[in-house]
Amino acid sequence: MYGDMKSLLLTIWNLFLETVFPAICCGCRREGGLLCDDCLNAVQLRDTALPEVVDSDCLDGVLACSEYHEGQMMAKLIYALKYDFVVDLALPLGQFLIDGYTNAEIAADVICPVPLHAKRFRWRGFNQAELLANVVAQEFGLPVRNFLERIHFKKAQMELRKEERKANVEKAFRMREDVDVAGKTVVLVDDVATTLSTLEACASVLKKAGAQKVYGIVLARVY
Repeated sequence: MYGDMKSLLLTIWNLFLETVFPAICCGCRREGGLLCDDCLNAVQLRDTALPEVVDSDCLDGVLACSEYHEGQMMAKLIYALKYDFVVDLALPLGQFLIDGYTNAEIAADVICPVPLHAKRFRWRGFNQAELLANVVAQEFGLPVRNFLERIHFKKAQMELRKEERKANVEKAFRMREDVDVAGKTVVLVDDVATTLSTLEACASVLKKAGAQKVYGIVLARVY
């Protein structure tokens, strides 16, 4: 009886929230849901299904779902996830990663989110890369492992000029204790890649720890 009453009260409370604070589309600001069909269809995805070969000693390839352009729908949704803290957007955004990975010829053993520094995590309250990684991993039955930790944070990569980004993440990551990546194919998940400096820095640490292959998969990439 107590459980039934609790469930009823929760239903009433959720109905109250939906009535007083209706969901607003993060793309067009219309009421009805976090992401309407029009805005979902407005996301411009890239045609490529295979990871791009990159000029890197440690990163075996990068799969970007879209090109990053300020003001376009993908950029708006990523901003809403990271800075408006709309964590429920991780599910539809994660679906873009799922669709990309489905057609990619990657036989991953494990999914690894790009980590946030503890200071940044406390400010945001979550790691958007980890939310996305969980969506992808659940779809394919893969484990999510936080192999890496970020040991210093200066500035967000998007705030820096291209030539400053590599230095900003140099020696920024290290392996966590008591983890084993030897012989594994790892897929690094992040929201945006610019110069690939962050992905390369993570991949370098993983390769030194024995990872066989390391790929990156991101929602958007700046070209």
